[in-house]
Amino acid sequence: MLVLASCSDNEFIYYEYKGVTVTRQDGNGESYFYYGRCDDNENPCPEDYIKAEYYGFDGVMHAYLVFQEDKRVKLVRVADNYEKKGKDSSLYLFDYRAGYKLSTWLDSIEGNYDNVAQVYYARDVEKTTNAENFSRVNASYPIQN
Repeated sequence: MLVLASCSDNEFIYYEYKGVTVTRQDGNGESYFYYGRCDDNENPCPEDYIKAEYYGFDGVMHAYLVFQEDKRVKLVRVADNYEKKGKDSSLYLFDYRAGYKLSTWLDSIEGNYDNVAQVYYARDVEKTTNAENFSRVNASYPIQN
């Protein structure tokens, strides 16, 4: 029931790479990430998801989606709180336990994101960073009125 409530009256962003889609839904200091394409109409969101929470003055949702050759997608946590719900491993949460390992990985992809997309609470920053680093992940954003 909570999943269905989280899917209503919010905007969807779709990240696509080589036939694999991840749906992101933002609303009220929370973002939900789903494997596959879902919406409020014909394709309901699955029960398995990753939830990001970024409430308060210093709340920032910041992570990376890494589309892998085996069609799975790794969400690399950078800032704020994330939790995985469900058992489907097609979309999974990854955390570099040591900060230097995250820094080393980020340095290794700088300028060449290719199968990686930064996801960030500020869409303009996300779009700019992905473009500057030549991400090949196609992101579709809702049209702003």
